[in-house]
Amino acid sequence: MGRLHLPRDWRLLSLLVSIFAVANALYSAWDQGWAFDERVHIAWSQRLLTQGVDERQSLGRFESKTPVVMPNVLLMNAARAAGIADESVVRFAGRVPTALWLAALLLATFHLARSFFGETAGHLAVIATALDANMAANASLVTVDVVYALAVVLTASAAFD
Repeated sequence: MGRLHLPRDWRLLSLLVSIFAVANALYSAWDQGWAFDERVHIAWSQRLLTQGVDERQSLGRFESKTPVVMPNVLLMNAARAAGIADESVVRFAGRVPTALWLAALLLATFHLARSFFGETAGHLAVIATALDANMAANASLVTVDVVYALAVVLTASAAFD
């Protein structure tokens, strides 16, 4: 058995696991139907985009209160404007930005962990985050969880910089 050579092997492993995580999120975004709360996130941002209304009371129990899914809504609208009638393609287009937020989260996680504990720790943090089932699941939907995790990591990075 050979010994892992740092940091080259860790770089490759964290890159491959990151690619797998984003690809898994994209595949799941394509393969699965609508989740229970996705339509609420979409409805609030769609209404804000088209009508300028940010009222939250009439949307029901899950009352999404953030325009962070605006890119998702814009891509769904663009798909429809391009004449795409297949709802599964429109749904996938709307989920792509969330998978991209996952890629940004992995990169930010690496930089935060590396700044405190070194490059190897950065790669281990990326691998752990990329293999977190919650991140993969939420990155395949129109939700705010992944981008909020990214905001926390970026805030921590800014606070400790």
